[in-house]
Amino acid sequence: MEAWSRQLSEHLHAINQEKGIASEFVYMGDAGEWQDPYAGFPKENVARMRTVRSAYDPTGVFSRLNWGGFKLGL
Repeated sequence: MEAWSRQLSEHLHAINQEKGIASEFVYMGDAGEWQDPYAGFPKENVARMRTVRSAYDPTGVFSRLNWGGFKLGL
C-alpha cells in the first residue's frame, strides 16, 4: 500500500509540475516517510529552526532518541 501511495503521489505531482501548478510544500501531517516536508519551507525558516535546535539541544539528544517523525537533519 505504501509503494502504491508513493507512486500515485509522485505521478500526480509530475502532472502538476507539467501544468505549472505544483508546489514543493508538503503538509507534515500528510507527508509520507519518503517525503521531505522541510523542502517546501522557506530556507531562512529552516535555518532559524536549526539555530534554535543548536541552542537548546546542542548534542542532538532529541533527534537521536526520539523515534519517528521528521527531523531537521544536519
